[in-house]
Amino acid sequence: MKRKWILYNMIGFTIYLYNFISYHMVIDFIGISLETFKIRNIDMHCFTGNFKMVKRVQDNGWTFSIPTNITRLFHFQKIVEETSISQLLTETDSPYLSPFKEERNEPSFVVESVKKISEIKKLDEEETKKLIYMNFQKFFIKK
Repeated sequence: MKRKWILYNMIGFTIYLYNFISYHMVIDFIGISLETFKIRNIDMHCFTGNFKMVKRVQDNGWTFSIPTNITRLFHFQKIVEETSISQLLTETDSPYLSPFKEERNEPSFVVESVKKISEIKKLDEEETKKLIYMNFQKFFIKK
């Protein structure tokens, strides 16, 4: 089987990845390429890799963007539980991955992710919003 991954978006020297098949291959490639290409930020978009891969991403200091279906999927809840809030972003992946079964996703549902992250991290929702926004600024805004 051919292994594929997609470079979803490249913003300056920030890489936002959506991987469909081989997380270990992507993580290995990025690890080797970081210095060569002067990559400063890596985000694992909607990461569904196993928890050995989650640990590698955490140890590398990369971020996870958490989709709105965290409300229904233990996998994303566990990632949030085990990952520092400083390594979390939110995303909608609209129209897919709705927090509500049988309902089309939309960007406004990102508040559901924030609620769930707040619950898991035992933080106030406003504090969670501020922390995630600060992560966004560090990740996407060049200094």
